[in-house]
Amino acid sequence: MNVSGPGGTAGVGAVSANTWSGASRREGGPGAVGRMQSAIGAASQLLNLQPSELVSQLGTGQSLASVAQSQGVSRDRLLGAVTKAVAAAVPQGGTPLNAELLAKISGRIADSTQVPKSFSTRSLG
Repeated sequence: MNVSGPGGTAGVGAVSANTWSGASRREGGPGAVGRMQSAIGAASQLLNLQPSELVSQLGTGQSLASVAQSQGVSRDRLLGAVTKAVAAAVPQGGTPLNAELLAKISGRIADSTQVPKSFSTRSLG
């Protein structure tokens, strides 16, 4: 599965600015960072890691899915937690994501090996 953004095409596992910025404009507005914060929070709870520890592991080139696997957590279980968090991250008064888009965004987050530059774990603990 590939995702086309304003600057080109990025594969799900590819690291690209389009993964978060361009895709977020097409897929639900500027909430990509909020969705990622929610997903990191849910994944860190599931994996029994501090959010900063999880983000550090992403900084070494691992994806959320690979970190989960190393912790003995299946990709399906991770996707369940990420999907629930992403669905709940819709701003008040915002339009909920449809199931197809929710699955696409959750899969992209699980397979990504980086977080947006503006991402911060401060609100996650």
